[in-house]
This record gives sequence, structure tokens and C-alpha cells, in this order.
Amino acid sequence: MRTGKWSTMVLVAGAFVAGYALRGATAAPGVQAQTANRVFELRTYTAVPGKLEALKSRFRDHTVQIFSRLGMTNVGYWQPIDNPLSENTLMYILAYPSREAAIRRGLRSVPIRSG
Repeated sequence: MRTGKWSTMVLVAGAFVAGYALRGATAAPGVQAQTANRVFELRTYTAVPGKLEALKSRFRDHTVQIFSRLGMTNVGYWQPIDNPLSENTLMYILAYPSREAAIRRGLRSVPIRSG
């Protein structure tokens, strides 16, 4: 029984080491080249009291598609869970293929991190 535990532990450790060693071999080579110049923008909307659901509906039904059509990638949308921000705040992140594309689409501030 004791030998079985050691065999299992050695097998698991070996699989971990092999997976760790091969992690770069399975990555798609074009992914880094495509994201090397990407720029991310964090936006925050503060809705008029009582209008957050309407704002979320507008984003879900219209704005997300408009952003996509304009070449802006919708990364994610969040609503704070604690009051008072949970009552009127929508936060989201957009990605652009490059800083130039971001500026063309209206990015006005300097991004903290790109790439």
C-alpha cells in the first residue's frame, strides 16, 4: 500500500513537471504578436439615481454592438456590489489593437499599461 502512494506521488509530480516544461510549446505563436501593442481602457459610468437598469439595458442591447463595430473589444462589464456605488455605477474595460486605434476611437487619457 505504501509503495502505491509513492508511485502515485511520483506520477503526479512527473506530470506536473512535464506540463510545466511544455507550457510554451503549446501556446499559439501569433497570440503575443497580436497583443503586443494592445491598449486597455477602464471606463466608469455613474447613472442618474434610479436609471442604472436602463443604462445596463442600453449597453446590453445597443452599445456593446456599436463598440464592436467600431473595432473596440468589449473585455468585461462590472457593477460594484457594495453601496452606494452598487446603486448607480457601471464599470467596463475596452481593448484596442493599438494606441493609434484607441486615439482614433476617442481615448483621451494616457493608458497606464499597454501590451
